[in-house]
Amino acid sequence: MKKFSILLCLGGVALTLGSCSILNKTSSNPVASNPDIYIVNNSVSDVVSNVEASCIGVYSSDSSSASTGSGVVFKNEGLKYYALTNYHVVSNAISGNRVIGKVEAYINGKTYIDATIEAVNPNKDLACISFEAAEKYNVGVSKITENGIVINPGETVIAIGCPLGLTNFNTVTVGVASRSLYSLSFDTVLNTTSTVEVIQHDAAINSGNSGGALFNIKGDLIGINFEKTTLSSSGIVVEGMGYAISLNEVKNFIKTYGLE
Repeated sequence: MKKFSILLCLGGVALTLGSCSILNKTSSNPVASNPDIYIVNNSVSDVVSNVEASCIGVYSSDSSSASTGSGVVFKNEGLKYYALTNYHVVSNAISGNRVIGKVEAYINGKTYIDATIEAVNPNKDLACISFEAAEKYNVGVSKITENGIVINPGETVIAIGCPLGLTNFNTVTVGVASRSLYSLSFDTVLNTTSTVEVIQHDAAINSGNSGGALFNIKGDLIGINFEKTTLSSSGIVVEGMGYAISLNEVKNFIKTYGLE
């Protein structure tokens, strides 16, 4: 949270009590010599239409407080779905190694479903929850690609989440990637300092976006939003510096906890 500025963990809003087309990859194309640059004909609305059913809200509570955040479904086993979110989104339902509160998945903008915490890693600010949903809810899955994804500076990125609460379910914002796959220091919920590999981008994210998906223009899940810089070390207001946990970190988390 405060490596070179004030970093705002986007997590809970406190309530205290895919397909793509690749075109013209020929010698006449000025980008054809770079295998990591593709021209795609997807629009943002195409991507959103393909992935929005996999994006969920997350509600977490204990006996005295509640918070909301975002998540993205990455796997299913029949009608059981697994979603990624941030640890700090569900942390008020956890004490030590015990679940002491309640977590719910919020789907299709109107339905709450009881969820189970499957795994957490506070030092990477990642968590996995699961829930069961009938076919009528049409829950989608944003599968995680096995191959690495190259993220180029200036590449379009799309954030989907629930800023400022679940009433803003599946809000879409668009920006560009600035830097990718570098280590960011942040303060964990456990009052320790840790590091995580991130993608820096300028798609608007706010409190409640935590745990929500970051996609590229091909509809690939490329990161999990979790934090942004709000003030410089000298007190200057900062705009357009958001961070998503990289797909590398996500894959390591999934493998470590046997969630493949």
